[in-house]
Amino acid sequence: MRLLTISDVCGVAALAVLAAAGPAAADSYDGNWTGSIASYSNLGAIACRATVWAKAEKNRVMGMVQSGTALWHLSGTIAPSGMFSGKIDQFALAGKFTVTSFVGSFVGQRECGLQQLFMSREEIAH
Repeated sequence: MRLLTISDVCGVAALAVLAAAGPAAADSYDGNWTGSIASYSNLGAIACRATVWAKAEKNRVMGMVQSGTALWHLSGTIAPSGMFSGKIDQFALAGKFTVTSFVGSFVGQRECGLQQLFMSREEIAH
């Protein structure tokens, strides 16, 4: 029978920490998120702009997008890795959540083309 050395114990402890650190749980993105959407013309001027409000709870996101007087629904799911798959009404939206920010893109109305969505977390849900 061999006695464990300090390096054996440290190696096991390091593996335990790495296993526990794995991808973030989907609920680590829970909270209220706000941000904006923008797209740019070929000349660099803003073509379309909107404001976004969303709430993430567990792995689900529900929210609204407002541009002028128009409102659209935002919905989707967050994978444990932070990857997001969803829609703004009928337009597919993909992006990535971190603990404090979201960056995504979608192709919406023809006059707006490719649009970028940026959000930050207002608060961390408990």
